[in-house]
Amino acid sequence: MNARQLLYSAIRLLPVSVSRPIIQQYRSWRDSISLLRASRYDRITFSRFSGLYAVKRREQLEGRLLKNYHRLEKGLALPNPRPGFGKAVAEEVLNDLHDYIQAFGPARVASAAIHALEEYAGFLDSTGFSSEWLRSRLIAFHSSGRECGHTEGGTREVDRSLLQATLPADVSAFMRSRHSVRHFAPGPIEITLIENAVRAAQYAPSVCNRQSGHVFLVKDPTKQRALLQLQNGNSGFGSESGALLVVTSALDTFLTVGERYQPWIDGGLFGMSLLHALHGLGLGACALNWSVEPATDRAFKRLSGVPDNHRIMFLIAAGHLLPRFRVAASARRELAEVLHIIE
Repeated sequence: MNARQLLYSAIRLLPVSVSRPIIQQYRSWRDSISLLRASRYDRITFSRFSGLYAVKRREQLEGRLLKNYHRLEKGLALPNPRPGFGKAVAEEVLNDLHDYIQAFGPARVASAAIHALEEYAGFLDSTGFSSEWLRSRLIAFHSSGRECGHTEGGTREVDRSLLQATLPADVSAFMRSRHSVRHFAPGPIEITLIENAVRAAQYAPSVCNRQSGHVFLVKDPTKQRALLQLQNGNSGFGSESGALLVVTSALDTFLTVGERYQPWIDGGLFGMSLLHALHGLGLGACALNWSVEPATDRAFKRLSGVPDNHRIMFLIAAGHLLPRFRVAASARRELAEVLHIIE
């Protein structure tokens, strides 16, 4: 027994009226110290890996390219884009494209940026503004952008009837039918199902199309069990799942102080989309919280190989469904408690 445990035991020998305030004060002090340490860990991690202070790594430059060419896409997707908008942003994209292609060569992000710039140039021409300054610089990127065969970027028209044809007959029923499943049929999940779910989750919204969400699939059962021991909330079922997924958000794509919490928002949206995709494929899944202190986060990354520049959002235990199984009833709040109408 260490000195702290001895002191704690001695305090408990005091009358409750005396020991309780002391213990409460101690716990308050302990939690305050832990909060300071955790906040420092979050601050240092964001400062180190985001593009806040410098954009040097490939992922950081990709993040800035995504952000800026998407600003052009958003402007072009407005009902009535302002003639001449976006010149300064387009120049930033051109400069970053040059640096990116020089350093890393052709890639999907470069090709998408080129397509967005080409559509922007056409918009300038159609509204009476010269695009010569832009087209003359785009010529140098054409061959590099085409090499990767990526044809997206810019905007596209959507047919409402075609969109509606893809919707479930009863979206409310689909949402209500998703449960946190803690009882799985034996056997692993086929990799193609995981790939399909992740591919679908990639269409989750993300700030300026940054797409920071990632998934790490833990295949080794021994490593699965070891990692699950670091998560408090999977006892009795986690090791029986057919797949363990780690949902993360890459910090490299975020660039400003105002985006310091955006990894959690984007990663959460991506993770929820992944849960719905797994459900839509007929699989069971349970989100496992990652409410841990820095030491546990570091230990998990060391053991799993998740890079330090990724923030872990949560884990997912997934598996095939049994013919019949039990789930928590999980009563929801009344609508009036959740929906607030501002007049």
